[in-house]
Amino acid sequence: EQLTVTCVPPFEELRGKGFPYNYLRRVALDAAVTSHIVYLDMDYVPSSDLEESLYSPAVLKEWTHDNKLAMVIPAFSMNMPQQCLSKPEEEKDICIKNNIEVPRTQHDVLADPFSIYPSNFYSADAEASLLKVHMLRFQAPTDYLRWSKTEAGLIYHLDCVTEEYEPYIAVQKCQHLPPPQDQFTAGHDKVSWIRHLFFSGYNFKSLGGSFCIHLPHSRNAGENYYDYLHRGADEENRVWIMKEKFEKDVGKGTSKSTSDRIPECRKEDLKIFFNEYIDALAVYHNATRNDII
Repeated sequence: EQLTVTCVPPFEELRGKGFPYNYLRRVALDAAVTSHIVYLDMDYVPSSDLEESLYSPAVLKEWTHDNKLAMVIPAFSMNMPQQCLSKPEEEKDICIKNNIEVPRTQHDVLADPFSIYPSNFYSADAEASLLKVHMLRFQAPTDYLRWSKTEAGLIYHLDCVTEEYEPYIAVQKCQHLPPPQDQFTAGHDKVSWIRHLFFSGYNFKSLGGSFCIHLPHSRNAGENYYDYLHRGADEENRVWIMKEKFEKDVGKGTSKSTSDRIPECRKEDLKIFFNEYIDALAVYHNATRNDII
């Protein structure tokens, strides 16, 4: 095992405007010495079988035949324990550590749909988990129903993606792998990289059974330092214009025809993915949809 630590100075020009997410991701990618990389944010934890799944015969066979394969690692999130929500920020992490049990297997995830859910499907607040249908575009293309029916070590094809799909992935590190774009510092940072892969002709398939999960935590030092969540409308518009220009530029610069790419999801597709997963959980727990959501 090898751990490479690269220190970077604060980005004073980004205070109140953004955070150097993609710069840090690119530095990490450049430092990788392996043939493949797994891309996760630091507050996500892999399932206990993720490494084994990535070395499974089915996955290795796919990578042997396709060096432009983006292997999706289905992402889940956990609610912050109720007793920790009202704690001061400096006490939250200790409270969470003492009151949370991290799921490590597919069974663990399916057994607790009330506090573990696909990332961006819900939002935790002091009272309940609130369904966020408008957020389905970020993760729903992973098709969590198929994930729940596919064993670890096996894979399944994705039917479609959205222009704001932002999965965590495993991918081969090679010359044609596009780098994350440093200019995205306050939104569209993950999305821009995934879209670059899409326009470059990458194929998206997903692991079954295995996953990564976001652990709840206090507001971190980086968020406090850059405080970009309170940026104004002008900055929001600037980021959106930059995203549109970037997609137009990379779309022109890629040679793969539109017909060869994985298709774009319709809104109806996302609702179907969501409803099928919720219905399956209800059957699994002998419950109603309202019990689950």
